[in-house]
Amino acid sequence: AIIEALKDESLHRRIHLRLIRACSNIKSEAAIQVLEGLIRHHNTSIRSRVLTALHDCRYKPEGGSIPMVNEQISAELRRAAWLLGAIHDLSKSNKTEIIARALFLDLDETIHRLFLLFGFLYEPRAIQRARDAIRQRDASRRSYAIEVLDTTLNKAHKNAFIPLLEDFAPIEKLEKMGSEFKQHSLKPAARVADILGNPFAKENPWLVATAIEAAEEMGISMASETMQGFVSSSESLLVRMVIQKRKDWKMLSTVERVIVLKSLSIFEKTPDEALAELADLLQEMVVQSGEVIIREGETGDSLYIIVDGRVEVVDDNRVLNQLGARAVFGELSMLDSSPRTATVRALEETSLLRLDQTSFYEIMGDYVEVAMGTIQLLTRNLRARTGDVMELSRMLGQSS
Repeated sequence: AIIEALKDESLHRRIHLRLIRACSNIKSEAAIQVLEGLIRHHNTSIRSRVLTALHDCRYKPEGGSIPMVNEQISAELRRAAWLLGAIHDLSKSNKTEIIARALFLDLDETIHRLFLLFGFLYEPRAIQRARDAIRQRDASRRSYAIEVLDTTLNKAHKNAFIPLLEDFAPIEKLEKMGSEFKQHSLKPAARVADILGNPFAKENPWLVATAIEAAEEMGISMASETMQGFVSSSESLLVRMVIQKRKDWKMLSTVERVIVLKSLSIFEKTPDEALAELADLLQEMVVQSGEVIIREGETGDSLYIIVDGRVEVVDDNRVLNQLGARAVFGELSMLDSSPRTATVRALEETSLLRLDQTSFYEIMGDYVEVAMGTIQLLTRNLRARTGDVMELSRMLGQSS
């Protein structure tokens, strides 16, 4: 049943992720065979989860599976080279900043998958040590990681992979990877057009979504067949993006909502594709000056993000704080449905995004990064309150 469900492209991607997690927990031969069949999946997010699950199952390819893993390593290296070429072309233009960020994140994830694939073919503990060292983003630790990989990987693999880890500009990394991975430089507009139709880009729907957003800003007209291809796509994100553009959408686009979410500490480490799902669950609100958004004592089950404008936090007619763009309020009540501890009122016309508890919990169940961000938020709040108590105690001690 799991095998058939994973083959069903009509199922929501979060269901696929749950099934992959189930296989990882089962760890049986049958479960590993299911995961092995997905190593070359056409979606980068699914591939990453599959490889992580196989790593957790201590997977070791045998027989005909070894060439398949080697082929996927070659495919990921070609993808990394294409990403480097795109980063080189787009990282210097303000109009393509959102695409450049998506490309950098995609490259990081591609390198992560390569580490996992190498762990299947080579001594896994050596690969893990190198991977852990790279994560520390320290020059000396990077040197150590490169030394480990230089003595562990074969010549073809290390020649192509190690440059990805070096502290060089994208074009220098490509040169060091070798002529096999050479990329042709394109002007920004041509590169955006390339992303809209490139097979590598299609493996990451979020990357294509950012290109759709940038194309409009840069005045790049998309061919009708390209637009129709997105509308008929199985990727709901791309379908929504095109519909928004066709309808002359007045509200924030999906990409714009993701940018807002990414600016918040609670979501800063959450994958963009997860935020894209979350973005479409947000409700936009516009409140006028003096309007009460939440009232003290009322039960709450949603948080609010200020897109534009200002609000004040009031307790018993005493102003406790004023909040502006990108501030969040109501998060604690969203987590536990507790009564609101203060009233929040608009000081001017204010645009808000509201996130309800049910939608938040659905995303948190599938993406551990959201849960980690929530824990960090609660920890910061707890430390702040502890600091307030200690300061009050100190002041009382001095007055006595």
